[in-house]
Amino acid sequence: MKNSFAYLMSLVFCLGILNTITGQTGGDKKNDGWISLFNGKNLDGWKVGENAHTFSIEDGAIKVEGPKAHLFYVGDVENHNFHNFEFKASVMTKPGSNSGIYIHTRYQEASWPVYGYEVQVNNSQGDWKRYR
Repeated sequence: MKNSFAYLMSLVFCLGILNTITGQTGGDKKNDGWISLFNGKNLDGWKVGENAHTFSIEDGAIKVEGPKAHLFYVGDVENHNFHNFEFKASVMTKPGSNSGIYIHTRYQEASWPVYGYEVQVNNSQGDWKRYR
């Protein structure tokens, strides 16, 4: 299965398999009040568990392609401990994509996150309720 997706957390990214995250300068507050957690250049401020080769940077975005992997935000913004926050991500998927963004979770080296909540980024099913 392949995906195209994107973005971050302790907030964890439980990124499935070809995903893309767009980014500005890490931790910089933009004119619209949003603070980017991804710098658009590398994975500074992020920690990867198993299958780290699944993640790469391409055209200023995080690309995910390969086996199940998780990308955890461990950077300086709010000391990577978020409460009462709003989260915004630019996400691209392709047919068959299946991924997600976890929030209120913690780092794990392997397996699916035990803690937190997943926001699905899933383009692999014909669920009649999903937003198109």
